[in-house]
Amino acid sequence: MKLIDNLYSINARELDKMGDKAIFGISLNADNVIYKAHFPSNPITPGVCLIQIALEITELCKNTDLEIKKLKNVKFTSQLNPIQSPDINVEISGLKNENSEVTVIFRDEQTVFSKISLILNNKQ
Repeated sequence: MKLIDNLYSINARELDKMGDKAIFGISLNADNVIYKAHFPSNPITPGVCLIQIALEITELCKNTDLEIKKLKNVKFTSQLNPIQSPDINVEISGLKNENSEVTVIFRDEQTVFSKISLILNNKQ
């Protein structure tokens, strides 16, 4: 299930000249049903949703359908509340790596919420 245009929307995108890094500005939809369950009085973006967002945005950068081969490293360093931090940046590096490993960082101006390293395959 795609989360784009449902749990989040993209406001801005910037690809570096070498094509190896990208920064996406996204807005989280605090009214999404996921936040009603996780958790009603204190909505927190589930880690699995951050992983899915990382995959979807990498697919946009590479213009192809991908699947996760391996989660190499996943760190959740701060809770991502869509009310307190509705607008965040998603920074992707490693887009040109031959082994299809990318690193995705979710952050705002003050806080790093998560850092995820994934190894991806083209979807069959």
